[in-house]
Amino acid sequence: MATWPAGYIGHSTKLVQSPVYALFLFKERTMLRGDHTATDTKITNTSTAILDTENGPSDADLTMGNDNGVELMRYVSDAGGFGTFTAARGQYGTTAQAFTDSSAIGVILSVFSTDTITGLTMNYKDGWASFPSGGAISFDRQTGRTTYDDVTIEIQDRDGGVTGLLKDSPLIGVRAVIMAGYPGLDFESWAQVYNGSVARATAQAGTSYHFTLRSAEGKLARKRFKLLDTATIQTAAFSAVATTFTINSSSNFPGDTTDSIASHQTGTTPDTATDLYAGFHLYYSSIPEIVRIDSRSAGASTMTVTRGTMGTTANTSGITTPALFFAVEDNPIDILLGLLLSGSQLHDGTANDGTYKYAWKGVHDGQLADFELGMGLDESEVNIASFEEIRDHWIPSDVHRVIIDGETNMKSFIEDGLLRPMNLNLYTDRAGRLALAIDKPPLGVTDVAITEDDIIGVPNVDFDNSEIINRVDFNYDKQATADTYDSLTIQVDATSQTDYGVEQAIEIKARGVHTDHSGDVLSARYARGKERSFTNPNPQIVFPVLWRNIRVEPGDTVSVTHSGMPDIKAGVVGITNKRMQVVGKRPDWQRGTLELTCIDSAFYKRYGLIHPRAPVPVDYGAATDDTKGRYMYISDRTTEKMEDGTDGYVVA
Repeated sequence: MATWPAGYIGHSTKLVQSPVYALFLFKERTMLRGDHTATDTKITNTSTAILDTENGPSDADLTMGNDNGVELMRYVSDAGGFGTFTAARGQYGTTAQAFTDSSAIGVILSVFSTDTITGLTMNYKDGWASFPSGGAISFDRQTGRTTYDDVTIEIQDRDGGVTGLLKDSPLIGVRAVIMAGYPGLDFESWAQVYNGSVARATAQAGTSYHFTLRSAEGKLARKRFKLLDTATIQTAAFSAVATTFTINSSSNFPGDTTDSIASHQTGTTPDTATDLYAGFHLYYSSIPEIVRIDSRSAGASTMTVTRGTMGTTANTSGITTPALFFAVEDNPIDILLGLLLSGSQLHDGTANDGTYKYAWKGVHDGQLADFELGMGLDESEVNIASFEEIRDHWIPSDVHRVIIDGETNMKSFIEDGLLRPMNLNLYTDRAGRLALAIDKPPLGVTDVAITEDDIIGVPNVDFDNSEIINRVDFNYDKQATADTYDSLTIQVDATSQTDYGVEQAIEIKARGVHTDHSGDVLSARYARGKERSFTNPNPQIVFPVLWRNIRVEPGDTVSVTHSGMPDIKAGVVGITNKRMQVVGKRPDWQRGTLELTCIDSAFYKRYGLIHPRAPVPVDYGAATDDTKGRYMYISDRTTEKMEDGTDGYVVA
């Protein structure tokens, strides 16, 4: 993000100045493909329908932006190829900049501001916009759910200017980006502070419109995987060793070839021997068996199968009806990405098809068609790097098995079955992308340092035992076709129960954890993680900071320094570089401040990681502060202290 000069961000006396905001409405919004230098005039974006050779806008104004800053440019002509065009760079008072892969790009529909924008020479509606309101984000760390407040902004309808925009479209679903700066601050140094879409537009007595803006998380509230037609197996006896079977009708059965029913993420043609797959259930009394279809010729009613897959047992049966389903075994973060990004377009391994998409193709209403399995989000709407970072650092080797066998509320499915067991939360970042955060001890790496010059007033510190959890009942080994769990791990902290005089339990149902994929180990680790976060009344710190800290996101680790904040553990007033995790933020748009809610989850214990990607071991005394803060060292067996007298480590 561009650096805002000190004169515009306040100083130690906290004379906060109200920002200036600009609401950009876009006809379309996508992202760049590949890095672009400041001198590149040939621009490539990721969409086949936006800014491409067939649909390229005529003489359109465009904007590009990421944490490097903002640049306005003008479309000149098609340049041939997938989503490629030429552009005049650094227009309307901005300077051409270098942008990295996946930076945002959009076609500008209109711009409304709260005040004059210094340095911006393009046409915009000066003074039409009010100060925005709303936009708070808060984690519920126990449930894996995240609460979002919509952003509302009033736009004056001067001379029917807004009504004119509504003539061709009600603007619902149009991408909306809010930029922020200060009076006299050149537009090149402004920052993007919100990215969402218009969810509602309300006319107010013919003088103004109230726009309600909503983040990408609103798209999670969808139902997916409507059951396809099924067919009846002809064979009266189907032995446990049989590897072929015949169906009554092939016309309503999904898939003519292996590829059309296989699911895969690798960007290559699927291999049924090793890749993920879809198939169907066979019911034997109340005991299900999962059967994988390995091959089937086009239109054939006979197919070759593998029996008793994914932890089930091959059984004998009479005539039965198969129930179609989607099943996947993979790292849970990869599964989560697959469910977010997969949609109605079949993932066939072609270029630009995406790494994490699942394929599912079948018959629906008598028509062979690509089938909506997941949320169908575009890759520009998901901060994929945030998912990969958590996967690689916290759960690189975990394997879950997930089965979807009916129309499913994907938001609840994801929150309850994937996020909650692993202490994860989804949120929408400033760029409008769904991102992933993990509830973790504040280890060595600090995302943002916050000092007394940033903080307004003295932070409030709150100890509250109402959220204490000292017993976790962790259910796993979910049955394939029923909401029944066959295994249970119970994690109890008797010391916490004694110390605080309360016994509070939480029940977790982890639909993806199974014994045949180290379910006993995973369940114990996940349960300890949940208990670790709540077994003590970790202090919660709430404080407003200057607007320059808008880049702080929920889930970030911040390092806080303040001479007036009590260090209760040390028994002194004043803290220095105290690491905390952000679990909520609430903007005050008019004052230009941001209220942060942080948890000091390392108040009682010092945590560290044992990780295969840890650096080459060095002596504790010679290790850097970052290494000491992230990775685990062995303490004295008797004193449980390190050689410098500091606390020993607990595995994070």
